[in-house]
Amino acid sequence: MMTPAEFDTRRRALGLSIEEARFVCAHNGKPVDVRQVRRWANGESPVAQNAIDGLNALEWRMEAMVNQLVETVTKRTMAGPVPLRRYRDQDDLDRSPEGGDLPLGAHAIYVGWAADALAAEGVGVNIVWADAVD
Repeated sequence: MMTPAEFDTRRRALGLSIEEARFVCAHNGKPVDVRQVRRWANGESPVAQNAIDGLNALEWRMEAMVNQLVETVTKRTMAGPVPLRRYRDQDDLDRSPEGGDLPLGAHAIYVGWAADALAAEGVGVNIVWADAVD
């Protein structure tokens, strides 16, 4: 069982807005209502298992992406810092080769995690807006 405070904390820690959470916490492939996400967060109803599973799946996917990036980058010898791209809106992220199926807020958190993980490996990083380098 997940408490309302834990649900809201994990949602925010994964960079999800209420609107983005409704897709991550989908039930049978159908996004939940925004009001339901709010009810879970404020304790008006118990946090559904599909919501817990959705948050877990997103976190695991983001961690796997970070691990893959760190593995790929640390195997290469690169001059200068590695650019990590951020996107200004969901449409730009969706059109990018990096976008995958992450919500915009979660992608921002992923970039932060990746920057921290690369820095721990001694790899320099520049976080840049994608439209500024294309």
